[in-house]
Amino acid sequence: METTKEFVIQKMVSGIVEDNKKYLGPDKLDGFKTILPALVKKGIDNLNLSMFDDSVRSKIIATLGDEYCRKGNFAEAIKCYILVGDRDKLSSIAAEFEKVGNRKEAINTYRLSNNREMLLDLGNRSLSEGHLFEAILAYKAVENREGLLKVGQDCLSKGRWEYAFEVFSTINEPAMLQELGEKALSDKQFAISLKSFQAAGSKEGMDKAGDTCLREGLTPQALEAYTASGNEMMVKFIRENFG
Repeated sequence: METTKEFVIQKMVSGIVEDNKKYLGPDKLDGFKTILPALVKKGIDNLNLSMFDDSVRSKIIATLGDEYCRKGNFAEAIKCYILVGDRDKLSSIAAEFEKVGNRKEAINTYRLSNNREMLLDLGNRSLSEGHLFEAILAYKAVENREGLLKVGQDCLSKGRWEYAFEVFSTINEPAMLQELGEKALSDKQFAISLKSFQAAGSKEGMDKAGDTCLREGLTPQALEAYTASGNEMMVKFIRENFG
């Protein structure tokens, strides 16, 4: 979804605006409603309102946003509300996404409205209800370290290794990354295990991953682990004995 003014206000009513300027003067904004359906159909991305002053332009964009919202076209409404800085209406759209269970878009829209209170609330509810991905998104949006740590620990206890890695690497928790590496290695999830040991800066963990992979006959993975740890002796051993 594009969210910048440069993208949204580059083009505009071309023929429509030129033919209907009489309706769009500051004192005749109500007349704009007569061509609203045509402008909605044309699309906000294809309109250019640069010929109007800021006040009129903002009113036109806000009116278009309301119309898109009424029609359920939230993507276009969001673009309009971003342009006019209407955080309340952006939050209202986010709440609508929540009602239909689309937490990801709700989080994205609350983020656009800078509604930190609702992001934190949604993060807490998502965590308590087991929606770990959405909890991570919400906590990351408000940079809530405490919440992210809780999600990471929950992921660790449930074997959600990738999610746990995303959290612990985001908040830079070497000890938790080390624990994740050990648990993932026990679960034979070698890729995530090595990645975790690397993020934790654990040479011992990387060598342990290499040893385990070598015992399992996974020589390419073992070579990768030993290379990452800087274990030149084992790198040379593998290359000379396993081609």
